[in-house]
Amino acid sequence: MLGFIFLALAALPAFSQASQLAGHENYARDARRSLQRSLKSEKRAASEFSFDPQIITFSVGDKQYLSPTGSAFKSHSISEKWGLNDYKGQTLPVTVIQVDGHVTCDVLGKKVETFSSVDDVWDQSFMSAIILTTNSSFHVASDVAGCVKGWGGSLIIKSGEATSDVADIGLAAVDSGFIPQGPYIAKIGDGITLTQVYRSYRDEAQAFTTAVLATEQNTFVPLSAPVLGLNTLSIPVPSRLYYRDLPNARPLEGRRIATKDLFDLAGLKTGGGSRAYFNTYPPRDATAVSIQRLIDQAHTTGLTTPLDLTRESTSLSTPTDSSSGGSIIDPASVQGVFGLRPTWNAISLQGVIPMQATQDTAGFFARDAVAGAEFAKGWYGDRFNNYTQLPPTLILPNDSWTFPDGFAGTETFETFRQSLISLVQPSDIDGRSFEGFWNSTGTYDAVGGQSAASYMNTTYANLITYYQWHNFGAQWFEDYASQNDGRTPFVDPSPSTRWGWGRNLTEAEFNASSTEKQTWKNLIDSQVLVSDNTSCSSSLVVYPYGLGNTNYRNVYRRAPGVPFGFGYPAQMSGVPQIIVPIGQIPYESTVSNHTEYLPLTVTMFAANGCDYVLWDLAARLQETGIISSVAAGSVPYPDKV
Repeated sequence: MLGFIFLALAALPAFSQASQLAGHENYARDARRSLQRSLKSEKRAASEFSFDPQIITFSVGDKQYLSPTGSAFKSHSISEKWGLNDYKGQTLPVTVIQVDGHVTCDVLGKKVETFSSVDDVWDQSFMSAIILTTNSSFHVASDVAGCVKGWGGSLIIKSGEATSDVADIGLAAVDSGFIPQGPYIAKIGDGITLTQVYRSYRDEAQAFTTAVLATEQNTFVPLSAPVLGLNTLSIPVPSRLYYRDLPNARPLEGRRIATKDLFDLAGLKTGGGSRAYFNTYPPRDATAVSIQRLIDQAHTTGLTTPLDLTRESTSLSTPTDSSSGGSIIDPASVQGVFGLRPTWNAISLQGVIPMQATQDTAGFFARDAVAGAEFAKGWYGDRFNNYTQLPPTLILPNDSWTFPDGFAGTETFETFRQSLISLVQPSDIDGRSFEGFWNSTGTYDAVGGQSAASYMNTTYANLITYYQWHNFGAQWFEDYASQNDGRTPFVDPSPSTRWGWGRNLTEAEFNASSTEKQTWKNLIDSQVLVSDNTSCSSSLVVYPYGLGNTNYRNVYRRAPGVPFGFGYPAQMSGVPQIIVPIGQIPYESTVSNHTEYLPLTVTMFAANGCDYVLWDLAARLQETGIISSVAAGSVPYPDKV
């Protein structure tokens, strides 16, 4: 029996400001309703059949590839004019190349050179045949045949208004609409069917829970094609060439995106990193609003769902980590990449597992500041405020910019600090910390002589544990028990401890913590990061964040507990915060017995709605050479080793 499914959800906790909701407050209710619908259709579904998508898999040297086929996936149909009789029944790797005018060996050679330099999917092996397309007209010179043969090809296919002088090579003509250039698998029959190609990467770090492919029906299917490796998923990425030089390209065209396993994707189950939760509810009917906006802006087919390993992983994980805490800021700093925790309520969180409605927000990581700024503007759109000049005040807390003797990163931080001042040219530099503003602006006295750290010691813990238990965990436990003869799902130690704390809190205690949070927000908005019509934010707070400290995973740690203490000022105030990597320092690893490198990062805060001030400043820092983009791999800046 599944009687628990039909119970009404508990009422939302009272909030001091009813408008402070993130859009995902009914997530548990919606999940329960989807379960109810799936149960009603269970009998009908039992008589139906389904099958996995057909996927062509192949390898080129040490590169693994796949190409999904069938009506669910993107394909291009091409009609034959003449010249394909000798190739019917064959399946060939081909490359589509856009051309116009006089097409020579040199012209194609430059195209091939570009393909090789900008795309990790395309390979010369896809030159066994080439399909030349045009938006105008072209003529193929006689020397092209020799080039194509040199690349291992034996067939030239012309599409559109084209003439040629080539000989001694297969030649055909076809009719087709617009086809993005790049690598394809061509199935030749009465015409040609082209299917897109993905390169499969081994997930050696086991960072992903699921690899997915997008369908033409705006849903997703999990990819089950494995690659060689220990417990290794195959992560497919589409060719970047498909999205180059497109007419009317969208802002984020072709970006490859990995989403956290908290965001719903239509057609897939959302697991939150928990096997038990994954098995409780059916696949989602709709994609999370925030992710759908990315898809609409990017037309990407490269979505994957990464695993969050910031906690224990005995059951993969349990849905507790979100951007209510440091799950953008902290990983960005540890990994040495750019990371934005945006202004609270930057984008709807409908379709996202909740943690705490007055703190949750959707941010992202990037390895390049300029690309990050472009991505932010494409995703968030006009959500944030404009500005005409940089903030006039830099808040550089003295205590944060003081380093111990012998610290290897001192010079890097000091150089960055001076370069930042030279670039921004502030009219004022303030050395107070957040705690300093708390003490000097009257808040300390107003709360009975308590420091911010003391006053807010339990604020974060109370808010996240109470809210997520009552608005997510409790409903899940009921639904799981109804399916499993009253059993309780396995929950990892950290969330189990947190939910144990939250379920014993009263609503009055939760509301008191909401008031504490509001006290902090009032201080930040009125005294520290004040909105300004010209500069958007009256000031920027900047200080070192990642100091290159080792944090080995192969050691036993203390038992997990409730996250007491006050360490996330942006989460409590709702202002944007960005991590900016600025360098690296060496250390001698006790694991590899080798010199390795750890990133050095700073963090910057701006007033509510001034996210683009932060991203634009990071981009200017990169464009002026003060910082640089970060390389993939274990060394952030290999050219500086």
